[in-house]
Amino acid sequence: MSKAEFIVCVDDGHPLDLKVAEIFLKKGIRAIFYIPLKNSEGLPTLGKKEIRYLSSNFEIGGHTYNHIDLTSVPLDIARKEIVSGKEELEDIIGKKIVTFCPPRGKFKKEILKIAKETGFKDFRGVRRIDFKKADRNKFLWYPNLHIYPHSQLKDILECVKSGDFYSLAKRFKYIKTDHLGLIDVFKRGNVPFYIWLHSWELEKFKLWRLIENL
Repeated sequence: MSKAEFIVCVDDGHPLDLKVAEIFLKKGIRAIFYIPLKNSEGLPTLGKKEIRYLSSNFEIGGHTYNHIDLTSVPLDIARKEIVSGKEELEDIIGKKIVTFCPPRGKFKKEILKIAKETGFKDFRGVRRIDFKKADRNKFLWYPNLHIYPHSQLKDILECVKSGDFYSLAKRFKYIKTDHLGLIDVFKRGNVPFYIWLHSWELEKFKLWRLIENL
């Protein structure tokens, strides 16, 4: 049994999210499913019945209506995407949605402002690796690890790009550990942590066993 508790963030509302949910329910793993109503990139999305099912067991987060890059459209379109995505999800599940993640993790300060004005209580960014404590009490926060076979070099470059020299030093400390092996590093700690994933990437990279063994 791991020392540190963890929560999994699942993005994109793909039908394979139901398989993830089944595994998590069996293992008692807490999760937040960030769901768009449609996906402009062509991936399938969950229907209303499936969204309600997930809501009965897990927290649901906003992920825009059409899963678009919010930095690539005018602010009025970005606002419409954020607001309509939140309102539609709330109509479906009959609960307030309080957490939001922008598609692809892309945002600027104006997007943060719109999300706050829309009524979201926290705004989740994305990073491959972040050794700092994930704190949802801060409006903008980041999970700790992306479930994806990133290289050590990619981890290091992202730490440099984001100016996160604490995580950079930690990554060098565990330089012989591959990216997915860092799950065990976080588990050995005594600080709750967040990991994030896309269910369709679990299928693409054959990572289901890893999830089953969390």
